[in-house]
Amino acid sequence: MVTGRVPDRLRHRLVPLRRRGWAVLALYSAVPLNAIPRLADAPPWMTLVTTALAGLLAAVGCTAAIIATHRAGTPGSVIPEGAGPVR
Repeated sequence: MVTGRVPDRLRHRLVPLRRRGWAVLALYSAVPLNAIPRLADAPPWMTLVTTALAGLLAAVGCTAAIIATHRAGTPGSVIPEGAGPVR
């Protein structure tokens, strides 16, 4: 989704997939930022910093998902019929 390639079965949806892809990527990148320092037994300050960064990324991902959903109603966001996959 991030690269702009849209599977044919998802092409009919109105939400722009590239924006949705970046939102999902930001949300999922928060998980390793929160878990890896704890698993590696990092110092408390590093765990605090990475947890704060993970929270920031999750907030950015949620905001991007909301923006992508609200922009779905604009005329330029609909992919025209017969448009091939973007490569």
